[in-house]
Amino acid sequence: MYKKAKRLITVCLILFCVLQTAISQNLTLSPYSIFGPGELQFMGNASNLAKGRVSQGIRRPYEINSLNPASYSALKNTIIEAGFAQNNGTIKSASSSAEVTTVGFSYVNFGIPLSEKRGWGLSFGLMPYSSIGYKVVADSSVQQDTFKMPITNTFIGKGGLTKFYIGMGYKIYKDSLRSLSLGVNVGYIFGNLNSTTQALFPIDYLKFNIEESNNRYTGGLVFDYGLQFEQKIGKKTTAVVGASMNVRTELSSTRQYVLRSLAIGGGSRNGRDTALSTDNESGSMTLPMGLKAGLSVNHNDKFLLAADVEYTEWSAYKTTWPSSGSSGDALRNSLAFAFGGSYTQDVNDYNNFLKRVEYRAGFRYEQSNIIINNNGVDLMGISAGLGLPMGKSRSKVNVSFEYLKRGTTSNNLIQEDYYRLILGITFADRWFVRYRYD
Repeated sequence: MYKKAKRLITVCLILFCVLQTAISQNLTLSPYSIFGPGELQFMGNASNLAKGRVSQGIRRPYEINSLNPASYSALKNTIIEAGFAQNNGTIKSASSSAEVTTVGFSYVNFGIPLSEKRGWGLSFGLMPYSSIGYKVVADSSVQQDTFKMPITNTFIGKGGLTKFYIGMGYKIYKDSLRSLSLGVNVGYIFGNLNSTTQALFPIDYLKFNIEESNNRYTGGLVFDYGLQFEQKIGKKTTAVVGASMNVRTELSSTRQYVLRSLAIGGGSRNGRDTALSTDNESGSMTLPMGLKAGLSVNHNDKFLLAADVEYTEWSAYKTTWPSSGSSGDALRNSLAFAFGGSYTQDVNDYNNFLKRVEYRAGFRYEQSNIIINNNGVDLMGISAGLGLPMGKSRSKVNVSFEYLKRGTTSNNLIQEDYYRLILGITFADRWFVRYRYD
C-alpha cells in the first residue's frame, strides 16, 4: 500500500509540473490557424489517436475515453493518463516551402470508478482545445493617382484555448445481454487569442506604417452529453453503439484593441498616433453545436473494430463586439469519418509481454471548417501505434504515430504534411479501494 501511495504522489507531482506549462504552450505554426478560434486540437488520448481518432463506441474498463462521457460507467480501476506530442512537418505553397516542429502537452486525465457494481464513474482532466501560431507575409499594392504603391502586409497570431472538464457516466439499465449508459461532461474553456496585422510601406514613400492589434481573453462553460448502448453477441463478442453532442455555447470575452500608425519605414513598432483604442471591451465568442456517432465491435478482447462520423455546425461560429459587431470568418460546417481497430494476442497472459502488446491502426478523412475563395481545405490522416504493458498490471505506455495531409498547393492554397508522435502513459490500479480482512 505504501508503494502505491508513493507512486501516486510522484505521478501527481509530475502532472502538476505539466499543468504549469500546458496553458502557455504553442502547438501549431499553421497559417490555417488564422481562422476561427485557431487550429482545433484532438482532445482524445494516444490510444484513440492511433485508431484513427475513433471514440464514440470505445468502452474500456482500464482506459479513459473523455470524448464520450457515457464510457465512464465502464471504469474498473482508478486511472491516470498523460500524453505529450511532437509534430514535424512541411508547409508549402506552389513556389516555396518551410519545415516546422512543435512539441507540447496533449492531455492529462483522471478516472475513478465510484461504484463498479452500479456502473458509476467519474473523470476529470485538462487538454488543449485550440492553438494559434502563424506569421504570414503578403505583398500587395494600393492605387494612387498615377501609380501603384507597394505594401507588405504582415499577419501574426499566437495563443490558444485550453479545456478543463469534469464528468460522470452512469449505467441506467443492465441485464445479462445488454446495458445502456448516459454521461455528461461539464467543461470550462479559457485562454488568450492574440493577433497583429501590419501594413508596411517602403521608406521612399514617406508613409506612416499601420498596425492593428487585437488581444482577446475568452472563457466560459461548455457541456457535452453522451450515451452508449452495449449488446452481447454470443459468448465472446460485444457491440457498442455510441453518440455524443456538444451544444452551441456562448463564451464571454474581453479584449484590448488598438489601431495606430507606426514610424516611417522598417516596420518599427514605435507608435506615432492612435486612431482607435478599446480597453477591456466585453464581447462574446459563439462555439458551434457538434454531433458524433460511432460503432465498435470487440471480440474476446482480441480484436476491436470501430467507426465514427462527426458533424460540427461551424457556420454558426462568430465573435461579437459592441464596437465592431459580429464576424464569423465565413467558416463552413465540418464533416469527418474515422475507422480504426486494434489487436491483442492475449491480454490476460501476464507472463508474456509480447502477447499483451496492443497493436493499433486507423484512418480518417475530414471536410474541415475552412473554405477559401470557394475552395475547401480537406484533411486526411493515417495512424498506427502500440500499447505496451507495464509489468503485470493494466498500466501501459502508449506510442502513437499519425501522418496528416491538409490542403493543397492548387488554387493558391497551402499544403501541410505533418508527422505526429504522441507518447502517452496510463496508470491503472485500485488506489482508492478500502480492503476488508477477516
